[in-house]
Amino acid sequence: MWTIGVDAPNPKEWTKVARSYEKGVLESLLATARQEIKKKVHGLETVRWAVPEALLKAFKDPEPRQTQEETKGPGRRRNSGARFEPPSKDEAIPLSEITGGEKKKVTVFGRVCEVNWRQNQAGRFDGTFTITDMMDSLRVRLPYQEAKREDIEVGRAIVARGRTDVDRFDGDPLIVVTNDKDICLAEIDVRPDNWPEKRVELHLHTKMSAMDAVLDLEKAVARAKEWGHPAIAVTDHGVVQSFPDAASFGQRYGVKIIYGVEGYLIEDKEPKGHAFHVIILAKNDRGLRHLYELITESHLKHFYRTPRIPRDLLVSKREGLLIGSACEAGELYRAVLSGKPREELLRIASFYDYLEIQPLDNNAFLVESGAVRDRGALAEINKTIYELGKSVGRPCVMTCDVHYLDPDEAIYRTVLLAGKGMADGEKPTPVYLRSTAELIEEASSYLDKQSLTKYCSQHEGNS
Repeated sequence: MWTIGVDAPNPKEWTKVARSYEKGVLESLLATARQEIKKKVHGLETVRWAVPEALLKAFKDPEPRQTQEETKGPGRRRNSGARFEPPSKDEAIPLSEITGGEKKKVTVFGRVCEVNWRQNQAGRFDGTFTITDMMDSLRVRLPYQEAKREDIEVGRAIVARGRTDVDRFDGDPLIVVTNDKDICLAEIDVRPDNWPEKRVELHLHTKMSAMDAVLDLEKAVARAKEWGHPAIAVTDHGVVQSFPDAASFGQRYGVKIIYGVEGYLIEDKEPKGHAFHVIILAKNDRGLRHLYELITESHLKHFYRTPRIPRDLLVSKREGLLIGSACEAGELYRAVLSGKPREELLRIASFYDYLEIQPLDNNAFLVESGAVRDRGALAEINKTIYELGKSVGRPCVMTCDVHYLDPDEAIYRTVLLAGKGMADGEKPTPVYLRSTAELIEEASSYLDKQSLTKYCSQHEGNS
């Protein structure tokens, strides 16, 4: 925290100039300066101004503002010819640009993340709403209302138009709205999926993937419905606690749920050896029963840091299941990465029912760590996996390894990973739910059109 003193070298000249302005002018100027200092000084959270009382007294008192009720009172003439225009999202400015010193009314847009109402001494209600545009946050005040605005609630998006001010307690800028018509509900823009052939996500983690995913499952199922995706898989790390909610949400939104798990595959002779990621999906009731049995035994009999599944155990309960090669931590991807001979790659690929590739950005950390030369090399790995699938007669699908819903939610997972002490926690991986069109656009730089359709649109699911 910085505390900065304000002084006037020439008090007489200060008084002469200050008499022409209201006290709020100085507060607005200092608020603007505070915001600029905080932008320039990394890590600085609080700037306080120490202004002598004598300097403040030089300013004239502000003229009393008319309340909304007063403007409607007897004898008040309103401009009946002026047509009221509600605030628009198109007029909104980024919340980070609000300083509190703006001279004109401004319009802001954001998602409501906090709502507070209090009843004042006159019996009216004063509302304070905190909104965010996922880059910054701001408080919006709506004072002196006859009743609470029940339509303004957490999770909804609003557009608000009002004058700016500075909070006298924490010095942060805010918006004061004097006409309740200047706050309108708004729709949050959602990424569309305009590709004619809809895909199915087969690799998705919910909050049950502890300390790794921050995905709200209901929102993911709702998004699949909105995009026209017929189904969506749930594949948490080694657990199935999200299945009851998944079943409920699937029924609610009319989206088929593919029940699965991302397991940890080990060789029978190496119980404490390296575990590879593997995707296991249930095709039918028999497969679901086998999936539950695998989860149970992995926790009770083979747990070592993670709930591990021996290969022979997986083979013995394979009926009704689909086995996928998973992400860069899977057996096949690691074999390609390490330069295994083609005969060995074919043997590994033939174990799986389908092979999996993911967007290059999901594995960009391999370039940063030096394990892979560049993005071109990542693309070659994806193409190699696809060619292996054709050689052994296995379909190849492109998944997102979803850990959160939209790109602007990456910060939540970044905080989560940083709390675990992960070195790359400050460099979030873009593992969000992508549309069919987004996946095809992502891969268009290194795949031909025919391959793109096979990569991104075809899918295997529950029978």
